[in-house]
Amino acid sequence: MRAALVVLLLLLWPTTVPAQSLSSDDVSLLRQVNKLFDADQYARARDLLLERMARNLSEKDQAVPVPVLQALGNALYLTGDLDGAFDAYSQALEQEPNNPALCRNLGLTAYGLERWAESAPLLEKAYGLAQADAETVAETDLLFQAATAWALAEKYQNAARVLDKAWPLLKQPDLRWLKLNALARTKAGQHAKGIAPILDALDRTPCDEQLWLLLADAETMGERYGRAAAALEAVLRCNNESGQSKAGLLQRLAGLYAGTNLPFLAAKTLEPGASDAEALDRLGQLYARAGRLDPALDALERAQKAAYNAERAKRMALLCLNFGRHRQGADLLDRYLSARPGDHDARMLLAQARLTLKEPDKARQALKAIPADSRHRDTAEQLLRLLEE
Repeated sequence: MRAALVVLLLLLWPTTVPAQSLSSDDVSLLRQVNKLFDADQYARARDLLLERMARNLSEKDQAVPVPVLQALGNALYLTGDLDGAFDAYSQALEQEPNNPALCRNLGLTAYGLERWAESAPLLEKAYGLAQADAETVAETDLLFQAATAWALAEKYQNAARVLDKAWPLLKQPDLRWLKLNALARTKAGQHAKGIAPILDALDRTPCDEQLWLLLADAETMGERYGRAAAALEAVLRCNNESGQSKAGLLQRLAGLYAGTNLPFLAAKTLEPGASDAEALDRLGQLYARAGRLDPALDALERAQKAAYNAERAKRMALLCLNFGRHRQGADLLDRYLSARPGDHDARMLLAQARLTLKEPDKARQALKAIPADSRHRDTAEQLLRLLEE
């Protein structure tokens, strides 16, 4: 799973600033910093705050006040120093562990540092503190970010728990919520709960291609490949407003058919768009798995015309032999060995095919071409003796 973008903003100032905890110098500094923030001069604000921190260290003053630490964290975050911001917010949170702005900012910073397991509980706590504060709006996006962080930490049960908390607050979950829910629920062993909201959404908008694609992804993740294939077929029947490549959808559908041991359906799905050697080669292999030799050979022959490959020629010969078409297999092996005379395995197969076809002279010719250092030489000599008898 890729990390979701941080869509939440830092809170640049605490809701209340306890004046008694600040010296007049700090009050003046924070006013100046506030003006610099308003002017987007974050680097200058950072430098002023770092000077304040340096004075505190040299003079061995008491702990730096929370508003100063929070402002420093904000400035460091906004100038790209997330490690420094993490340290500043952490120091502030030690003094005020139930400060919702600090929990939020530290949670977002941990998220930006990909410290998922630290980010998630902080964002959950920030939501809970905001919910308990009558003057603060508790944003459901905090829960989304928390659940995402838990999922990225592969703590899927925790992600599902957060989603349980968020779901009643959502009137109609959008795609990002549906996608996260499907992932977390499936990984937590709750696949049915993961796809149920997608199915509900499809009841409301049955021709929404994005929802069908999401359902296909969810069912694939849940290893229910037949259902995933049905969802992709629904996408193909829609108006294709999602911008999805039809060829790409067909290839994916063919892969699902092949994965569910339906190689013939996979081949028929791929065939209309198969034109290059690689696609034709795959098409031939699918037909062969389905037991359809003629279309398999036709596809492989077309692949050879698009880009000749000696190994493919050998595979074609082996297919014929496996299907009992010894004449065709022997002829293909002859053609292959003209390009790869040193393949003694193929030479022995050719000899055996000629014997099956009751062509002793051609079999003898193939056996004599196997050199003394070949692992097949003893077998070749035994067969030659039998032919002489």
